[in-house]
Amino acid sequence: MSDLFEKIVHTGVGLAFATKEKLEEIGEELVKVGKLTEKEARQLIDDVMKKSESAKSEIKSQIEKAVETAMTKMNLATRDEVEKLQAEITKLRQELKKKAKD
Repeated sequence: MSDLFEKIVHTGVGLAFATKEKLEEIGEELVKVGKLTEKEARQLIDDVMKKSESAKSEIKSQIEKAVETAMTKMNLATRDEVEKLQAEITKLRQELKKKAKD
């Protein structure tokens, strides 16, 4: 592959969200103008899609880490902690009702 196509493959986040259909359109156009063979175009599309999936996974991971860090810094209760507190409140209410009847 030429340098131009290597640059396309390595473009990063912009292509991470490109659709397969759009990439196929680009590939077809490159074949029409004689810049790529059909085989090279298919390989280019496959390479870009693989890099796209990898970039999406990396972005998702980074966002999850950032959110987790922000939540920790905000000192918010986790879902499990809230559920435990709700269970404890329910238990205490039941005990109060029982004592009130006695």
